[in-house]
Amino acid sequence: MKSRKWTVAFFLCLPLFFHEARADVLLYDTGTTSSDYSNAGAVVGYNGTSQFSRGQSFTNNQGAIAISSIKVWLSVLAASPSVSGTFNLSLFSSTGTPGSNALPLTQLATTGPINAAGLGLTNTAQLISFDNLNWTLDGSASNYFFVFDAQNMTGPSTNYFIWQNSVPAVAGQNAAYSTNFSTWSHTSVTGAAQVYGVVPEPGTWLMMSLGLSMAGSCFGFRAIRRRARPVAVSPGR
Repeated sequence: MKSRKWTVAFFLCLPLFFHEARADVLLYDTGTTSSDYSNAGAVVGYNGTSQFSRGQSFTNNQGAIAISSIKVWLSVLAASPSVSGTFNLSLFSSTGTPGSNALPLTQLATTGPINAAGLGLTNTAQLISFDNLNWTLDGSASNYFFVFDAQNMTGPSTNYFIWQNSVPAVAGQNAAYSTNFSTWSHTSVTGAAQVYGVVPEPGTWLMMSLGLSMAGSCFGFRAIRRRARPVAVSPGR
């Protein structure tokens, strides 16, 4: 009975082994301090009479991977410290050449509506983290965009937040914007942000294989013991 409990406990712990033995990879990184972004930025939301959605290209050179989180430097105007409405953070495939004329092509995944006011932005830029994305990239393509879809952010004319530009611009990448979410234009600047992905470490598979082998050996050994156990014979028979 005791060995059975240990076996059950082992299998229950396997997901924990898998979760802990993973590697976080930076696919796009402009830095995490105030010196890594400029005092200039790009508008996301409703500005004047147009809605501005913005995206940033990034390259995946890791093969199959899951985008786990995206951190972005955001702020608002000092004269207009609040924003309203919702936006989506989405993953797009890419067309064109990153660092030159790359543009978002097809939406692949999205967070769904995020309350802009809930970000608590101020006129001092903050590194805002969007976590638990779990956007799977199968490794068949290498270039993507993450996009702030601001179609649901309407007037007044200054209802927007500011995505800080990175300093310096990220080599081999470029940003893009759209006022109708169908026609995109590329820009030479890059957005201050980090894109994190998660891939299993090789040790994870080794650990799981070893554990399964040990469990199989345990079951096999117990089966042999049961077969080899002598049969009790009652006296007088």
